[in-house]
Amino acid sequence: MDGLDPGALRFVKHSLKGVLGITKNPSDYDSLIEIVRGSRLPELFEAHGRYAMSDPAVARLVRERYEPPPYDMARLLAMPPGSLGYEYATYLRSRGLSVEKIVHDFNPVPSDARDADYLYSRRFRTHDIHHMLANFDTSMAGEMGIATIYFVQTRNPVGPVISAAVLSHSILEPEWLEPVARAMQHGYRIGQDARNFFAFKYEEDWERPIEEWRRVIGIEPAPDISTLDLERAWHESHPDG
Repeated sequence: MDGLDPGALRFVKHSLKGVLGITKNPSDYDSLIEIVRGSRLPELFEAHGRYAMSDPAVARLVRERYEPPPYDMARLLAMPPGSLGYEYATYLRSRGLSVEKIVHDFNPVPSDARDADYLYSRRFRTHDIHHMLANFDTSMAGEMGIATIYFVQTRNPVGPVISAAVLSHSILEPEWLEPVARAMQHGYRIGQDARNFFAFKYEEDWERPIEEWRRVIGIEPAPDISTLDLERAWHESHPDG
C-alpha cells in the first residue's frame, strides 16, 4: 500500500478489518462499526455530504441544523398504536433502549460544523426510524437493506463495503445469499423510488401513523427479510466465535 494517502490508508485498513470480521462472523457488529469508521475518510465523507445536499429538501434541513424537540419516552408510549411515536418507542423498548438514550448518545452538532458532520449525526439519530419505515429488521440483512438505501440516496460509502463483507460470507455459507440479495434489491428499490429519508422532521409529527408517513415519503415497505435465524445458527455452531 506504499504511496497511498494516509487518509485513504486508514479507510482501507478499517474497511479490510470490517470485511474480514464479517466474512468470518456474519453478525459481528464490532466489524460493522469498523466499516462505519472507515467511511469517515475526509474525501469520501465530504463527497457523500455534497451528494446528499444536492437534494434541496435535505439541504434546507441541514443548513437549518435542525434539532428536534426533546424526546420523551412516556409521551410517545401514550400516543395511539400505529403512530410513528408509539411504534418507535415500543420498538426501542423491545431492544432495551429508550428515546432518551438515543438523544444522550448523539449530542447536538455545533452550528459551525460541516454539513457532512451534521448528516452523520442525523443519520444515527433517525436510523431506527428508517428501519421501521422501510420494514427492515436489525439483522445483518436488515442493516444491509438500510445501508443500500443510504448509498442510493446519499452515496454513503458504508453500503458497498458491508455488501462486500456479507456477500463474502455467503461464499462460506451459501444459504446467506438469498436473504442478503433480497435485502439489497429492496433497499435499492426503496432508495430509488422514495423521497430522501433525510428530508423529513419526523419528530415534528410523532402522532402521524406510520402508514401515512410511508405514503408521504413514497415508501413501499420491504417484505419481511431477516438473517436472525442464520445468525443464531452460526453462533450455536461457533460457541467461541
